[in-house]
Amino acid sequence: MSAELLHTRDVTAAALPLVVDGLRRAVALRGHASLVLAGGSTPLPLYRRLAAIDLPWERIHFVWGDERRVPITDANSNAHAALEALVDRVDVPEEHIHFWPLLASGEASAAAYQGVLEAALGPEPVFDVTILGLGDDGHTASLFPRTGAALAGSFALATTAPSGAAVTERLSLGARTLSRSRLVLFLVQGAGKAAAAAATFGAAAPYVGEGPPWSPEAASEIDAHPALAVTALERLVVITDLDLA
Repeated sequence: MSAELLHTRDVTAAALPLVVDGLRRAVALRGHASLVLAGGSTPLPLYRRLAAIDLPWERIHFVWGDERRVPITDANSNAHAALEALVDRVDVPEEHIHFWPLLASGEASAAAYQGVLEAALGPEPVFDVTILGLGDDGHTASLFPRTGAALAGSFALATTAPSGAAVTERLSLGARTLSRSRLVLFLVQGAGKAAAAAATFGAAAPYVGEGPPWSPEAASEIDAHPALAVTALERLVVITDLDLA
């Protein structure tokens, strides 16, 4: 699926109606909705805006696309940031908030999260709205370039961030799992991400075709640009304040 590029001065304002419509539509059609949250600073203004909107929060499940292997009380935790900006501000049942388990190993935690989500949403769960970002280095969720993480077929996996990151031990849903979403939104803003965004979503970005399986050439491009491995069931949108032409 080709990504739609939405160029805007205000990434938050452009994303908000898409998220709201996706959640409302899911509840109307199926009686419930699931929202996959991204970490980092870019989505926080969106979360704050969402918290002020009258949505059927009691019917919405919260999932995290990735997490850092720290307690939720740690300021570096993706869940910690999202709780403050959104989840603690709306009336959502506790059983609809699906945190990553922190077990003895990252691998055990990743396997356990598959069980958590399948128990809540059913086998091979389909998400309604998934929010993702793009790092300066081109990573999305905690799938880092040239580590093989984007090519892994796992439901979820333990990954390692570059050594300069505040927390190197990470947990992430796999690209195939993230792609099982009706609507996927990449929020990309800031000049520091221009090179990564152009290489991944711009006119000169590589075409990798449908997969997996991918050709060796396509697999190499995906390993270098992990967001290329993520698609959507219905709509894939890149919302950015950068000119990617």
